Amino acid sequence: MGKMMRYKWIDIARGLAMLMVIIGHVSGSEPAFQAGQNFLFLGNLPIFFFFSGLLYRPKPLGERIKTNFNTLILLYIVFALLILAYEWPAVKFGHASWSLTGTLLGALWAGGNNSTMPAGMMSLGAVWFFVALGLATIVFSCVQALVAKLPDRWRIITLVVISLGLFGLGLLAPAVTPWSLNAVLLSQVFLLGGYLAQRWMKQPWPFYGMVTMFVAGLAVWYWASQAGTFYLVSGTFTGPIWQMLLGAFGSIFALAGVAQLIERGLWQMGDGIAWVGQNSAVVLFLHAFAILILGKIVYGPTVGLWVQWYGRPIAWVLMVLLNTAPVIVMAYVALGLPIVRKIFTDRRWPMRF
Repeated sequence: MGKMMRYKWIDIARGLAMLMVIIGHVSGSEPAFQAGQNFLFLGNLPIFFFFSGLLYRPKPLGERIKTNFNTLILLYIVFALLILAYEWPAVKFGHASWSLTGTLLGALWAGGNNSTMPAGMMSLGAVWFFVALGLATIVFSCVQALVAKLPDRWRIITLVVISLGLFGLGLLAPAVTPWSLNAVLLSQVFLLGGYLAQRWMKQPWPFYGMVTMFVAGLAVWYWASQAGTFYLVSGTFTGPIWQMLLGAFGSIFALAGVAQLIERGLWQMGDGIAWVGQNSAVVLFLHAFAILILGKIVYGPTVGLWVQWYGRPIAWVLMVLLNTAPVIVMAYVALGLPIVRKIFTDRRWPMRF
């Protein structure tokens, strides 16, 4: 099987979404910036599942499991080990209030935040996404294998019915589930959307198509965010479900449209954003580590003081730079280390196929 074609505009859209993830995480705790939270969270994660469906290609289930372990689950395991390695001396010698047992149990549970974890467990934060995306694509692959044996005229219909049924189960699943299973089920609708869009979204778009997709998607995204948002991490809709889903898909098309515009007209800017998207796993990994360790110690108090001293616009710019620039620089430096490249970029290690 040949190497998968790489679409630069998809990397740009992923890079924009990853920057939104970072900004959403660090701005939520500051009251001055909470007004935009609905908008950010409605659009930052669904696009990753959508693009997984858009780029989906059939492969044997065993190979799919190995690939997902190598590229996603392994990153979660490494993150958990690093946190435990940091926490042990912090508890033993620094009198930290963290619980090693709670962290270990929380790592095994792999939930997204402490409010959706059983009592006494500690979430590892943003890296829940690695587990959820890995399991979600495996579930989608199982459904694809199931419908592949059907006649062509029934294949798509059955795929849609099963995927929507799994989405419905996700609505019924409680937030307190291991391995973010409610998010795994809910994300099937985005994987399905990307898969169904393969034929037309991968084609070259005319300029007016890019602009129309961006403007229309942005309008729907903004309209939906005025009524609430969709927290995929907990499976929570704070507004009408149908409206939140429309907003999530609107954000996907808006980011896809603007990504193609950037690729066509702002190539230097696009190269940088595409690099973030192409290495989004490293960026998310380092962001999650930084915010878990430094968020309450440095970022929160610092941003609060900036709002008082400089006002919200300048404080917001400083906050974004403080939380994105160091992570991107660290990612660039880290990828220069062979062991880091091995863990993050080698799709055939450690499980070979």
